[in-house]
Amino acid sequence: MKIRKKPIMVDALRWWEPGDPRHDPLLSLRVMTGPPLRVGDIQVGESGGTYFIKTAQDMVRLNRGDWILTDPTDGDSWPVSDALVKEKYEVVELDSLET
Repeated sequence: MKIRKKPIMVDALRWWEPGDPRHDPLLSLRVMTGPPLRVGDIQVGESGGTYFIKTAQDMVRLNRGDWILTDPTDGDSWPVSDALVKEKYEVVELDSLET
C-alpha cells in the first residue's frame, strides 16, 4: 500500500531582518530580545545579527530570505528556504499587501 499525506494550506511570510526595506512590519511584533515565550516568536541571537524562531520542537535559525510557514490548525511555525518553497509549494491565495 502507498499513502499520501493530505495537503494543508499554511500561512507564509518572508523573513528579512528589521531595517531591511523588504522587512514585513508584521514580523517585528514577533521579535523578542529575551527568551521566546510562544511558538512563532523570533529571538535575536547573542551576536545581534542572527535570528531564531521558536517552533513546536526547538529553536531554529532563520536565514535572510527564508519563509516562515505557519500551520493555521495548530499554530506551529517553521522556517523554509526560498528554494524549497519554490520547489514544494504553490501560491493559492495572496494577501492584500502582496497584490
